[in-house]
Amino acid sequence: MLKRKIVAVTPLVATLVFLLLGFIWEAWHPGWIVFLSIPIVGTIEKITRKNMKAKITSLTFLFCLITFFILGFAWGAWHPGWLVFFLIPIVSTLVYS
Repeated sequence: MLKRKIVAVTPLVATLVFLLLGFIWEAWHPGWIVFLSIPIVGTIEKITRKNMKAKITSLTFLFCLITFFILGFAWGAWHPGWLVFFLIPIVSTLVYS
């Protein structure tokens, strides 16, 4: 129950941190990264469940996120790199069907 409350409050905390970063340090551009904490916290919560289908779907998200950042930072392929996120609905459809 506590895990779900933490997941529920994450968007509020991320928004407050983003606004603090922006108004105090004028770090609007790198500050948007705090919004990645929302799906990451949800993913961590799902990984701790006993449901194997939820674990597979959540790990697919983490795999796609890490792959996206590797493609972007290592090779500068940000634009075609976002295509890896299409794996999430594909894997979810295969797992839940």
